[in-house]
Amino acid sequence: MTAEDIDLPIMWRPMSLNELEQENSRKLIICCADYIVPGHGKIFKINKIMKERFNCNENERKERKKLENCFLN
Repeated sequence: MTAEDIDLPIMWRPMSLNELEQENSRKLIICCADYIVPGHGKIFKINKIMKERFNCNENERKERKKLENCFLN
């Protein structure tokens, strides 16, 4: 995932084996993360506009808390 392909799904969809699953994973990552360190490219900050575009909600915030607890314990 790169900052550019958040707005351009044409960059990842043709290579996806399961678009729905990948879309859901991307949403969870965007909604739970503050920064993304991609396998290729530079680290980037997840901003409010990105979170709004993915309709982040309370469920994702709860999921983030679970993830934080996993890493802290």
